[in-house]
Amino acid sequence: ATPSALQAPSPREGHGINGPVLPMGKLSEGVKGFGSREFVSPFRSYYFGKDNFDHNKPEYLDFLFSLRTFIGKIKEYKSNEVVYAREIENFLDVYGNNSSLTLNHVSPFATSMNAVALQTAHKSKGLEYEYVFIINSDEGEWAKRSLSNKIGLPIYMQLLPASDNMDDNIRLYYVAMTRAKHTLYITNHSSKFSPLYDEENINEVEISNISNELIRSMYISPSKMLVEDEKVLLRRLLENYKMPVTHLTNYLNISKVGPEKFIEQNLLRFPQAMSPSSIYGTAIHEALQNYYLYFKKYNKLADEEKSISYFTNSLSSQALTHNDYNRYKEEGIKCLSIYIKDLEKRGVNQSDMVEINFASEGVTIGSVHATGKIDKMVFDGDSVIVTDLKTGKSFETWDSGITAYDKIKLHFYRYQLAYYYLLIKNSRSYSRYNVKNGYLEFVEPDDNGSINLLGIEYDEALLERVSKLANIVYNKVINLYFPDTSKYKMREDNSGEEKSEITLKDILAFEEDLLEGRI
Repeated sequence: ATPSALQAPSPREGHGINGPVLPMGKLSEGVKGFGSREFVSPFRSYYFGKDNFDHNKPEYLDFLFSLRTFIGKIKEYKSNEVVYAREIENFLDVYGNNSSLTLNHVSPFATSMNAVALQTAHKSKGLEYEYVFIINSDEGEWAKRSLSNKIGLPIYMQLLPASDNMDDNIRLYYVAMTRAKHTLYITNHSSKFSPLYDEENINEVEISNISNELIRSMYISPSKMLVEDEKVLLRRLLENYKMPVTHLTNYLNISKVGPEKFIEQNLLRFPQAMSPSSIYGTAIHEALQNYYLYFKKYNKLADEEKSISYFTNSLSSQALTHNDYNRYKEEGIKCLSIYIKDLEKRGVNQSDMVEINFASEGVTIGSVHATGKIDKMVFDGDSVIVTDLKTGKSFETWDSGITAYDKIKLHFYRYQLAYYYLLIKNSRSYSRYNVKNGYLEFVEPDDNGSINLLGIEYDEALLERVSKLANIVYNKVINLYFPDTSKYKMREDNSGEEKSEITLKDILAFEEDLLEGRI
């Protein structure tokens, strides 16, 4: 990752040399740790705030890809372990003490059509470019007969190996020249001058045959990064884009994500810690997946102790506070005990499949390149039943949502099951099967201690609606069109005030405008 993308904010008003300086009055929210005060780190808002996202996307993206590379390497360093902030220093020491290790990220700046690769001749070996520029094409630079460089470069920035002789330099220059497929540009200078001038007295320096303007152009000065077209910067993210159902529902769900937050959450995938509830859900899914895999491998059901261990092992490998871990561990053990007993009463079959990944199934739904994972598929001859496992609140019927939030949740649950139907019917491996029903299977028991299965019978109207919406949303994502949905969040009395709560009615109005082509 580029050093500039990982350094602290540069000094300016309100900032110190080592980063932002916050007034004491702002230490009021966030992570506890300073006695009775709480602290909010300003770094995310500084680098990834709304202003940067809206008005300086190149800088935002450069920082984001560096951050993702950095976090990804740390996770590799502590594979399958919880990573604590204190371990970052050890991680950096590994790279600091080994010059052969590099942190390189692939960003739109390096892969877009308008990108310029700046590299040494050594690094260009084996590569080709339409246009190549060889700068400083001077014998003193390439033959190294003079010692004009009084100040040595750091070891990780050496331009040429120390052992190079004249023949090596000639061969290297030949390599640089032959990288060009279309045009080769060679530049040199006829006069020597020192770049070590102070910008304040640069006009007082008299150097023959070299203009002050040329000297000034040699300085690296702060300048606003060129703002390229957003589509160019994000094209790489969409080159092999496949849409899972979560992307569809996130785009449509203006109460939670909507088009406005889609780029950051679903395309750029801003690194963020999983919530405790998400960690809990992941551990439940992993436990049930291992439960089925054990049955397939040994042709016998795992006992309760082993099933519980799958869950606790997964939960303990995640970053949870002591209190959260104990709470979710107790809740998960209780739920899994009830759920597995209920599951075994209903029957577990060797033909059942879990965590079925459709990424390699070549699924297209109209113009949509689709993907996704289905939690469970139960086969019965030439028929299959689709099941999605849910943690959290259990529902007995589709109209049992008593809050606006519940109604929205159930609405998109129906879309999810319909999308899974479309995945199966348009896949290579499973299209021959008759998809009979779709079920939500709630792992957590209801207030009566019962496990609820909430099913739908697929009808043409629902499948057609989901298919049309999927095609509309997919094409808008591909074309990077994310409309303003603020009008659906305004009060119906046209007061211009934002509603305290988005309802299913508002979401359906947005969907109808999409379907009718009004957006």
